[in-house]
Amino acid sequence: AHSPLHCLIEGTRGYGDIVRFRLGPLSVFLLNHPAYVQHVFQDNSRNYRKGIGYAQMKPLLGNGLLVSEGELWLHQRRMIQPNFHRQYIVRLTPLMTETIDTLLARWESNAAAGEPLDVAAEMARLTRALICRVLFGSEALDESNELARALDLAAQLSDNFTMRLTRNPLALLGALGFIPSRTPAPVKQAIRELDDVIYQAIAERRAGRVTGDLLSALIHLRDEKSGESMSDKQVRDEAVTIFLAGNETAAIALTWLWYLLAQNPEAEQRLDAELVQVLDGRTPAVEDLARLEYTRRVVHETMRLYPPAWMIVRTSVADDEIDGWHIPGGSLVILSPYLTHRHTDFWKDPEAFEPARFAEPVENSRSKNSRRVAERPHYAYFPFGGGARQCMGNHLGLMEAQLTTAMVAQRYRLQLLNDRVIQPEAMITLRPRGGMPMRLERK
Repeated sequence: AHSPLHCLIEGTRGYGDIVRFRLGPLSVFLLNHPAYVQHVFQDNSRNYRKGIGYAQMKPLLGNGLLVSEGELWLHQRRMIQPNFHRQYIVRLTPLMTETIDTLLARWESNAAAGEPLDVAAEMARLTRALICRVLFGSEALDESNELARALDLAAQLSDNFTMRLTRNPLALLGALGFIPSRTPAPVKQAIRELDDVIYQAIAERRAGRVTGDLLSALIHLRDEKSGESMSDKQVRDEAVTIFLAGNETAAIALTWLWYLLAQNPEAEQRLDAELVQVLDGRTPAVEDLARLEYTRRVVHETMRLYPPAWMIVRTSVADDEIDGWHIPGGSLVILSPYLTHRHTDFWKDPEAFEPARFAEPVENSRSKNSRRVAERPHYAYFPFGGGARQCMGNHLGLMEAQLTTAMVAQRYRLQLLNDRVIQPEAMITLRPRGGMPMRLERK
């Protein structure tokens, strides 16, 4: 049987930018043109709600931003978003570089012994440490404490759900709402254990414990109109949502980045040259981020080729029309960054790794790259989704990726074992099948 990703690729190859097919009793539309993506995310966004699978995550995520809808979602988004503005997150730079340094120190023994390591697992460990530190402060770095164990449990629950949904047809039908779904008793117990620890952390901060982490910020937020704060339940839901949303996707993007650099030595050499010129061996600071232009382009080009959220699903509320096609209410609509990022009308040699595609356009420039960036439709590239529900942590994720790339590449060259070709595994996210075993070479 073909993978879901392969089926979608074949659909666009055979039928073009809008493909209709059946999934049980449902009509499903695959939309691959940037104008169609803009229609769903922006022009008629009120008609398209979160699609498959989100309801089944509610026992874990509650009414966090990822799954909430309507007035609740809008209210929460307006309260929380200021904490993710670039001006706020740049203050996290020292915290991030300290956490990345801890990872690099752990790699020393592998590098000295020439022992390979699974870079996918290492990036997952790093991004989890980063998001835990941002959310819960230094207490989250002790892997033996209750909080760390509880968050590990949350990650396992999320992972088990995605495995079930992707590989089990009955779970898929349940996610579509055609068969009733129940939360298994062991999962309920695991969620209770998670809740006990998080509610304790919330209570400590409400009692006056000063931590300066994002959990404290969530607790002290006030609605501009009513002056009300979030309930403990809502703080819990948003904290778990931020943890899960900021964990796996960042790790996957960084894993594919090292894979692409290992396959493209010219790009790696250009990255090295920039790091020497800008940093000259020191740890990057926030003021260096704007000067690390090629590093940023490497991150963007990685997310073009291997967007972690490779497929985004919405459900149409009422009938609609897109480019002459009738979209009945209740249909599933699939948008795939993986496919649109390879659309030959907007990307030359789309399978090639070319960070120069993301060079900033220069006024009056004769550069083909600059012109292409300026002329490319906005939704030809949407690794963080789009419209009002665009991922709120996009600036945090990009800063995390840029800092990690700079610090790791300053110290190590990561090489694939036996030039192994890694295949993407299209689950809820686009993981490397079998991990990413690589060998470290000290620079």
